[in-house]
Amino acid sequence: MVIIVLVGFCLAQQYRPLVLMHGLMTGSEAMSHIQGWVTQDFPGIYVKNIEIGDGRDDSLFMNLNDQCASLANQILADPKLDKGFTLIGHSQGALTSRCAIQRYNLPVYNFISLAGPQDGVFGVPDFNALCPDDLCPWLNDIFSQIVDGSWISPLVQGTISFAAYWKDPFDYDNYLKYSIYLADVNNELAVKNTTYKTRLLKLNQMLLIYSTTEDIVVPGMSPWFYFYPEGSDKTVLPLQSSTQWTEDWLGLRTLFESGRLSFKSLPCDHQDIPRDVCKPYYISEYRYLINTTLSD
Repeated sequence: MVIIVLVGFCLAQQYRPLVLMHGLMTGSEAMSHIQGWVTQDFPGIYVKNIEIGDGRDDSLFMNLNDQCASLANQILADPKLDKGFTLIGHSQGALTSRCAIQRYNLPVYNFISLAGPQDGVFGVPDFNALCPDDLCPWLNDIFSQIVDGSWISPLVQGTISFAAYWKDPFDYDNYLKYSIYLADVNNELAVKNTTYKTRLLKLNQMLLIYSTTEDIVVPGMSPWFYFYPEGSDKTVLPLQSSTQWTEDWLGLRTLFESGRLSFKSLPCDHQDIPRDVCKPYYISEYRYLINTTLSD
């Protein structure tokens, strides 16, 4: 009897751990549904559901560079993650997750980006989908300031998280000049950080998912690194037609050509992707990337 229990315990411990990273205007509770699905499907799996600061407010008002560091430091402080883990980030948390992979020596095995604004944002989202007016009456004012051009200020970028990944296609030179976050994370600056590419290329799999009913991230296909070309906001430029791809600044083309970068879409609203209403798509589209063991 004792032997059977010990064998069962050892088998349960074989699942590779999972780390979850919440998005903008939420906390770790927003990822609790995914945590529940995973722990039910993979008994004994270790799941670390990260909280940035106090959650909702700090996800908006904490400098994104500090959010990236907080995520990485919480991972590095957990010895249960030392042998490798799968990382899932939702929305802003997916961009924060990629930042942490690139800047810190994290043993990430598979990376799943759920509707993350990987190539930035330029446009007004559905405010109430982010936070109802009665809870966040000031949110419209913040977006108005960003749209009016205050995003260019390092102070604004450092205190309003999404300002640090606001990319104006009509003012790309100033974006490169003043960006405190996204231009670096996407290796768009003149001097490339080769470590960023090296660390992404260590991934076993990278999955980029966007919502076909997107109402938060603008443009909606930024999660696939599709973005407006310079001087236009009418159509988006596919990643495969961008300099990011042709010069392989982050190693995305190399990952794809080696069968390790995948693109998928889900017919789920942005905020619903980690919720029970979208569980069928977790089952069909990305659960297989969690079903790994430390021996894989």
